Amino acid sequence: MQKYVIKTETPMYSSTEKHSAIINECLYGENISIIQKDIKYNLIRSSQNNYEGWVRNDDTGILPKPTDKVVNLRTIILERPDVKSSVIKYLHFNSEIKAINYDDFWYKVIGLNDKIIGFSPKKHFAKINEFNDDWVANATKFIGAPYKWGGRTSFGLDCSALVELSLQANGIYCPRDTIDQVKFFKKEIELVSDLCRGDLVFWKGHVAIMLNCNELIHANAF
Repeated sequence: MQKYVIKTETPMYSSTEKHSAIINECLYGENISIIQKDIKYNLIRSSQNNYEGWVRNDDTGILPKPTDKVVNLRTIILERPDVKSSVIKYLHFNSEIKAINYDDFWYKVIGLNDKIIGFSPKKHFAKINEFNDDWVANATKFIGAPYKWGGRTSFGLDCSALVELSLQANGIYCPRDTIDQVKFFKKEIELVSDLCRGDLVFWKGHVAIMLNCNELIHANAF
């Protein structure tokens, strides 16, 4: 049986203690395994990056196998297929859903027990196994998003999440944290003049993505 995080933006905590640090976020539709259950929290492992942490019990549940992923920076689920309808929740880049065609513009979003949650614009989605030719373009979607330690959404993200999410959208596995990313990408570039689009630059616990030989993009608090 597969477990999925079912809230749009679900914080992952370092422990079950009050005021524990937020170390990561799970996106809607992410496949997880539950390692340990507590009264209010579950210790989970994300299948996307093998990251472990505690999430609220109410934030996990069974969802149908996803068919589509969000390729917009952010989209919405509405109560009815009408732009004036009430917003049920937001879905962030890389969130995964089961979608059924409603008409040329709308998807029906299917949730728990195969029931319709609401409706989302079809143009904000792509099929799960559909990728673009330039993973760096995924990172540029986040230009202007605030820095947030442990964040993985347009509401706020950190430097390593920007790399992880951008690669993940193109079906490329990448560790969650910078300390692991620097070990994962083993090939080193000897000359600065050889830097090109898609190369990663690491320094002092930080990571950035080269846009070209002279410019880079990164998530930072300044």
